[in-house]
Amino acid sequence: MAQKINKTTLLKHCSQCLSSLFRNKKREPQFNAAALVLFLPDKIHNGDALEDISPSHLVNEYLETHYDPLILGISGDKTQHLLYRLQHGELHSEYADDKQAVFVVQIGTSNIGEGVLPKKAAMGVKAVVVSLEAYKGQVLLMKALPRSDVDKLSKLYGPRCDADGGPLKSFLPSIEEMTTAIEFNVVPKLKRKFGKQRISLMDCGKQFWESKDSSSHETSDDLMPDGLHPNAEGHTIIA
Repeated sequence: MAQKINKTTLLKHCSQCLSSLFRNKKREPQFNAAALVLFLPDKIHNGDALEDISPSHLVNEYLETHYDPLILGISGDKTQHLLYRLQHGELHSEYADDKQAVFVVQIGTSNIGEGVLPKKAAMGVKAVVVSLEAYKGQVLLMKALPRSDVDKLSKLYGPRCDADGGPLKSFLPSIEEMTTAIEFNVVPKLKRKFGKQRISLMDCGKQFWESKDSSSHETSDDLMPDGLHPNAEGHTIIA
């Protein structure tokens, strides 16, 4: 059973994460205005492993005091799905001139889960971020988390296989290849396009690797009971 965590502690960590984005940055005076924070995630944050509370409830309950949060994630979304929504009116045009806005992007694991090649998935992530160029806020790009739901790998036999032609035994090499391409190829190009101050990269994945108490997954059973979706404690790590 997933370990429960004190809700107040989880909310506090969420605040610390977002507050760090604005630390040592001057903001223009605003009257009764909160910084807009838009979450553009995939299935990882749909709350499948949370028992009594959803990520959107956690975000809104606490962050609305200091920020104006909005979660636009859909379970199963791949980069092309999010890109389509962004290109077809998902975001209000009034967000474009909001320099205080923060766009939190974490997408791509569903592409890997469908057998898409890692570097191609990384290019999909890049396309999503590029679609935000007209918006003047900051972009926080989060690397995909590790996953160990290996039961899905047999379905990929054909589009993806190992060196011997057999089905892959782990998602981790593909996730690592995608995130490496994002860090060393995609992000430098995005910083040249957007400006260094507007693009940030965050990696929370290492803390989800197998723990000493984990025997069935490559990822920690304590943080990802199903090998894919973080539970409440896992969301604390992300925050």
